Amino acid sequence: MSEASGVRYVNQEKSQSPSEFEAKAPGPQPACANDRDVTSDRVNKAEKPDKSAFGEKLKKWRSLRHMSQNDLALAANVSSRHISFLETGRARPSRKMILRLAEVLDIPLRSRNDLLDAAGHRKSFTQTSLSDPCLGQVSAGLNALLAAHDPFPAFVMDDDWNVLRANKAASRLLSILMDGMKVPASNSANVIDWLVEEEGVNSILLNWQEIGVELVRRIHRKGEIQGSAPTRHQHLAKLVASLESSKEPLNPKTQDPFLPVRIRKGGLELTLYSVVTKIADPRDITLQELTLQTLCPANSETQQLLLSLSKLGN
Repeated sequence: MSEASGVRYVNQEKSQSPSEFEAKAPGPQPACANDRDVTSDRVNKAEKPDKSAFGEKLKKWRSLRHMSQNDLALAANVSSRHISFLETGRARPSRKMILRLAEVLDIPLRSRNDLLDAAGHRKSFTQTSLSDPCLGQVSAGLNALLAAHDPFPAFVMDDDWNVLRANKAASRLLSILMDGMKVPASNSANVIDWLVEEEGVNSILLNWQEIGVELVRRIHRKGEIQGSAPTRHQHLAKLVASLESSKEPLNPKTQDPFLPVRIRKGGLELTLYSVVTKIADPRDITLQELTLQTLCPANSETQQLLLSLSKLGN
């Protein structure tokens, strides 16, 4: 984002534009840490693992997936007695067993590492920086997608709603919309922080209540799928407090086939809808938690306005 907006992106790499990334095709990629050592079954002998810690985590994930011990046993092709022994700490699981159960329970990679660690095994899944050379192809691909969506806004976020990258259209639009607007004191590049700041972004959203309620639901759903996390609880608390203090009544739902984002700032008025893209079958925590969010014009007026802004910016 431009400095005029008062906000900086999280973990921003060298100031390369999407087009610069696109023009520079990466050479042979070095091996990621994931390729070098993900199968070792060595136990961390620094301290003896607490068998009950693994069992409690396994039981929590089984409950989140609404599966009985017998359901999990059948799906993983093991005995229900063994599942019971694992949950009560009477048996210690092998690395292979943990990964099999995690796959059946569709547990996120970060939490699979937690399960391995709780059982005394080395973690299997890396969390590689997006600027690491071994993710060069992915980085270039994301920047190509960002550039291709111009003149419409698009950005890349992590699992905590931090904006990592944005295309020129997003930076241009945010600079205009946030001109003279109050931003988080920390210059946070977190979408939730932007939205809940008093007299911040929510003040120009015509349907802020509707969007806020949907965000609360979305975070709740993510908690049901991915488990609890401190940051998630903080986001929920901020959103709920902001919605409760809002003076605007909850707008009635329209007949739109999607939840629109309606923005009004001065003489500008836009209506957008979002499309979310995820990387399929990731084997790295960073990649699993990345989201490409693209905003598209919901009517011809918004389309023409964004095209005009693009021409002015060029």
